[in-house]
Amino acid sequence: MGVNLEYIQFKSLLFDASNKALNNYNVVVQFYNINWNAWVTLTEILTVKEGKLFCKLELPDRISLSNQTIRIVRETLKAGSVPAFRVIKYTKEKNIPEIIATNYIVTIEAGNLTIDFGKMGC
Repeated sequence: MGVNLEYIQFKSLLFDASNKALNNYNVVVQFYNINWNAWVTLTEILTVKEGKLFCKLELPDRISLSNQTIRIVRETLKAGSVPAFRVIKYTKEKNIPEIIATNYIVTIEAGNLTIDFGKMGC
């Protein structure tokens, strides 16, 4: 890739059907692991406040064996690809996920990879 990435950021604006900003709405960001052919949760539970979703993850050079998820994302980025990401509504049940966003714009600037899902209705 030629770019040394230090962070990956996710951002979005989330609104309900009446175009009001969501508040106290729990989501997670997932990525598609091509080795497992499955969606894997990348973030902790993220709470949307005033419609704003923002999360910044560090991509360290050294990753412990217990954190293989971020390792796969980092290695995919180093190979010159961007993994598929999505935002889903967080639920404790293992039901079919409520997908909120799958389309995004990628920006790379000063060691940061930004995944911007834009304005989304839920």
